[in-house]
Amino acid sequence: MKKDRFVYPVLILLTISFILIINLSCTNRNNDPENRSKLVDYNTKATSLLKKKPDSAFIYADSAKINYEKARSRAIYISDTLLQATIDLKLGELMLNKGNLYTSEKYLWEAVEIFDKGQNNLKKGEAYNLYGSLVCDRGDIVKSQQYLFKAYACFDNTDHFSAISRICNNIATNFKAQGSKKEALAYYQKALECAVKAADTLNIASTLINLGVFYRRSFPDSSFIYYNKTLALALPGKNSMMQIIAQYNIANLYFDQNEFDKAKVEYFKLLEICRSEKNVGGIARIYTGLSAIHSKQGNYPLAEKYLTDAIALSDSVGDKKINLYTLNELKLLYTKTKSYKKALDLSLIIKDKGDSMLELEKQSALHDIEMLYQTEKKDAENVQLKLLLSNQQTKLRYGMTIVVLYILFTLGISFLFWRLIKLYRQRSIAYLQLVNKYKHESEQLSQLRNVKHADLQTVNEMETIQGNQQLLSQLIELYLVEKPYLDPKLKVETIAEKLNCSQKAIAAALKAYKENTFPSFTNRFRVDAAIAMMEDPAYNHYKIEAIAKNSGFGSKSNFYDTFESFTGVKPTHYRSYKDSLTSIVSYSE
Repeated sequence: MKKDRFVYPVLILLTISFILIINLSCTNRNNDPENRSKLVDYNTKATSLLKKKPDSAFIYADSAKINYEKARSRAIYISDTLLQATIDLKLGELMLNKGNLYTSEKYLWEAVEIFDKGQNNLKKGEAYNLYGSLVCDRGDIVKSQQYLFKAYACFDNTDHFSAISRICNNIATNFKAQGSKKEALAYYQKALECAVKAADTLNIASTLINLGVFYRRSFPDSSFIYYNKTLALALPGKNSMMQIIAQYNIANLYFDQNEFDKAKVEYFKLLEICRSEKNVGGIARIYTGLSAIHSKQGNYPLAEKYLTDAIALSDSVGDKKINLYTLNELKLLYTKTKSYKKALDLSLIIKDKGDSMLELEKQSALHDIEMLYQTEKKDAENVQLKLLLSNQQTKLRYGMTIVVLYILFTLGISFLFWRLIKLYRQRSIAYLQLVNKYKHESEQLSQLRNVKHADLQTVNEMETIQGNQQLLSQLIELYLVEKPYLDPKLKVETIAEKLNCSQKAIAAALKAYKENTFPSFTNRFRVDAAIAMMEDPAYNHYKIEAIAKNSGFGSKSNFYDTFESFTGVKPTHYRSYKDSLTSIVSYSE
């Protein structure tokens, strides 16, 4: 009994001593300057890697992840749970942006659990917001909204407007996915108000882009306005990702309206920017847009090539989001072209890679494609069986029919092609004759300025006609030397002042020649100037609008109408075929 009386106090003392030693050890590790210094170094290095070039973040993401994990291990070693949770948030966000949802969930859930126990509402709200975004990407909109509203409550009644703006954007996007357009629009507007209060350019741009996407199907004109406002925020040399996203969405709007040429122009502009900045993820996304255009136009091989290139690029930088999206687009393309075997193989790859789709949706899509593939196999077997059962005579008759039809088709196409060539040559000859006739008339007009006074008397001794000829000669000299016709707003009053004569005298002189009106006389010189520029190789890069402006025309439509009325051909046709007209005529002769 006496022994037992001493044993229990001794055990209690030993336990207390052990706890004190452990706490002392942790305190020493926590206060160790070397541990703190290493932790700060790792954290700073990881953050600087991501800030080094935000538009190409995936290039540096792996290095940043390594440094964050080192900092996290150090935080765990010194038992600093709050710091660990802060780093967990950064790691979770990094993995979320890369599309690694399972890894992201591991870090973000740890951060949520740690901050849930504390009193730091701002960090707690940040953790809820990121976790809500993650759950949204996993496809659970209801659960996502629960966490996002928790995050909103943490920041409510604070002046952290940037954080509130980000949360409101996420809430609005979820409402949009649920079809609640009124609520979505209300939160987008609140997100924009908070971003403006915080003078947060990136959040303003993000909200404007979201609003553009919101109106994409219903009011595309409004979408254009929001995207152009986003472009106006982008500073030269900065915010290039903001500019890329806005222009990408503008290209998508052109695609929606079947303006494929305009969409291609926008995509190729973006492609140059992304290549210059080595933005591999951006290039991959643009390839998906180009693929959609070629798919719509029926060029399936080129559409497939763009998608396979996009998959390779997104794989090279570990961008899982774009990779899964592109794989799914390629699967849809294979389904559209009835390549069900390829679509089924791709679905299995997506199933292994993807963790963002709901399991039920994945299984359903996989089952549908497998059924289509099996149906295709059975149809092919039935066709083959019918062919084997067909006798030799039927095959021969069928083959002869095909040959005859092919010959008739070839002859028909050849005849049509010959007729088109003949018509084209005849039209080109007519065009050339019209242009030569016009040039001849212009040369005659230019030669009038060289007619001398003595000659004029021999031509016509009438005093009135002589005066008209002299005035016309002076008018032509003025137009050839000073070129007043290059002024789109030229009026007859200006010319009358320069020649010191009346407007009626000019009208009489022009009528005595061939030109009925002053505008017709002026437009002839303008057309001459336009033809001279179109025939000069130095102006090959000029657009038709620029040539019209430099020739003195006030508008494109006026230029087109006047040019055709004088020459008999449209300016675009003349410019396109000016080099081939002569050769066509000589060949036909």
